[in-house]
Amino acid sequence: MYSPLSANIGTIWQDLLNKQKEYQVDILTSHVISVGEESTPKWAIKLIYGKNSFQEGDLAPVFYTNNLLISRKTLETVNPAFDERFAMTGQVITILH
Repeated sequence: MYSPLSANIGTIWQDLLNKQKEYQVDILTSHVISVGEESTPKWAIKLIYGKNSFQEGDLAPVFYTNNLLISRKTLETVNPAFDERFAMTGQVITILH
């Protein structure tokens, strides 16, 4: 599905990197803006995706792995860092150097 943000993926990653540096955290996540098909009623999108109750800088006790930035230092302490059962499932992992 086309995302209006897909054209700005470089900007999104840079924003995450900037916030990680600003807050000095090893794990950073951000809100995902959910967009339905053109014919999807707004009430259905709100029902399915809910409302984001967090503000910038809040600590999230639980989060999903979309829009997630994890420091290399943190990944090196977890073994295995990734569950091989999810290999080749269409998920995208971007390695930033």
